[in-house]
Amino acid sequence: MEQESLADKLLQHTVNPTQAGSVADYAPDEIRLACQDLISRGHDSLAIAVGEAAYALHPTSQDILSITALMAITNQDWGLAIERMSELVAIQGVHAQEFTYIMLARAQRCDLDPAGAIKTLVAGLQVHPTSEALQQELADLREYRDAHTAPATDGEPQLN
Repeated sequence: MEQESLADKLLQHTVNPTQAGSVADYAPDEIRLACQDLISRGHDSLAIAVGEAAYALHPTSQDILSITALMAITNQDWGLAIERMSELVAIQGVHAQEFTYIMLARAQRCDLDPAGAIKTLVAGLQVHPTSEALQQELADLREYRDAHTAPATDGEPQLN
């Protein structure tokens, strides 16, 4: 007999609350997979609620930080995405992936902080100096910044 997934239990929980148990009963990697499964089934709100409950229990889990950050990006909640991605970079340190820096920079750009995005990409290049993806992202962002910067007044560039 096939074992029921956490996502299945959570979906049943919306009908029969005694079936799912508690998010605390599951490991962060199981919760991340359940969130992914719920999203793929179109249950985004439940996935977000489960992710936030898991974050309360496991605030330093890379699995939970990454899935909640990605859900925040999907929902265009840039502040939350930046917060969770920044926490992930801080925890991973020199082991942070290029993709993590890129997604953090993109969230910062969407949050209208191109200067913060540039700083993030520069930090990523300090860890991954030969990364073509980070170099291209930085070049694209600088081009965007330069195209949207008004002439300097009082020594400070102004964004249009």
